[in-house]
Formats: sequence, C-alpha cells, structure tokens
Amino acid sequence: GGLAKIAYPATVIGIIFSDIPGDDFSDVASGPTYKDKSTKEDALQIIDKYNLGEFDLLETPKEDKYFEKVHNIVLVSNEIAVRAMEQKATGLGLKAKIVSTKLYDEVGEALNKIFNAKEENCVILSAGEPELKVEGKATGKGGRNLHMGLQSVQMKLVDADSVFISFASDGMDNSDVAGAIVDKNTLEKIQKLNLNVNDYLESFDSYSFFQKTGDTITTGRTGANVSDLMILLTKK
Repeated sequence: GGLAKIAYPATVIGIIFSDIPGDDFSDVASGPTYKDKSTKEDALQIIDKYNLGEFDLLETPKEDKYFEKVHNIVLVSNEIAVRAMEQKATGLGLKAKIVSTKLYDEVGEALNKIFNAKEENCVILSAGEPELKVEGKATGKGGRNLHMGLQSVQMKLVDADSVFISFASDGMDNSDVAGAIVDKNTLEKIQKLNLNVNDYLESFDSYSFFQKTGDTITTGRTGANVSDLMILLTKK
C-alpha cells in the first residue's frame, strides 16, 4: 500500500501480474497499491522466531482514505492462465478438469492430487508452488518443476498413455529451462541410458537428468510470472 499512500490523493490504476497461488493480491510484490492486512507486530514475530536481528520497521498504511481512488486490475494470474488452458483443451475436443490453482503441498502429495484426478481423454490442470525441501546430498541443479517431473517417474505415476508437464511460467525453473515433459518416451530413454532415478533425486539433480533424456522445456525468460503450471494429459 505504500505506493497508494505516496500517490494520494491522485487516482491510481494498478495493473497486476500475480504469481501468488490463490491470488491474494495484497501479497503480489508487496502489493504496492493494495491495502496490506499484515502489521509490524506480525513481522516482528517472524524476526524474533528466526533470530534475524534488529530492524526499524514502518507500518504499512491502514487508513481507507489512501485507497478510495485506487483501481486495481488483475491483468494476468495463475487462475487466468489455467482457465485459458482449460478453454483451449475444450476447443480441442478434450475434457478438462482443474485440480487447484493454489497447490502448496509437498511435491509427492501434489503429484498424488494431480494423478488421482486422472481420467481418459482428459486434461488435468493445476497451478501453484509445491513445497520442495532441499536437504542431504544437494549437489545438483534444477527447480521444483524438474524435480516434480523426476519424482513422478520414481512414483511410477506416468504410464504409456499419459503425458505430464510441469513448468515455471517465467521460463526459469532455478535453471535456464522452464521444466520438463514426462511421457512414455522418457521412460524408454531411462531404460536405454540406464539412468538411476533415485540417485538424481537424492542429489537434487533433475536438471542433468532431463538434459540427458532430452525432455526439458526451453522458452527463455518469458517476462511474466504466474507461478508454476502443471498439465496431465491422459488418452486411451
């Protein structure tokens, strides 16, 4: 809300690109033109909990007057992206189902939610930022989406009749690629190349794995971020 306060009493139009799962727009890039619900006390609790040191905090504006002439327009969000994919799938004659646009679950749980919704001739759509805890022998490279694709192989979720895609909408999944496509060709290449999925998962090196199978998605930086997007297509 700081920008709205500075601009007061001018009329303000905020154009919002949201990468926040669930579209809580006051959290988008600190929500410069939205009224912030959090307080200094909330921030201090986090600072104390993690022993982050001393800070001189300023309260965000809470007075309604600063927002009376503010008009926020959501131009792009993950829900808009997912709805567009749903419309495209329907136009191609496929059934489409949206699992969630706020997928914050741990990667394995998120994968189960997506694959449990699987139907024949159906596109399953999801968006969010699944939780990935990096620990142990984390010597590799790659982000949530690449790891999610690799874990779907380990969990034996992808079969000969399904295609699973997970990608970062900004084109950068903690690497120079957006994500990966996992399908029957991936499974065949794993056997042919004698790749050990567990070794790559343990070292958090999904990037190298999918570079070897040739299944990475390369878009370059897209210039927009609406969180991660996941697509599961099943056809028999």
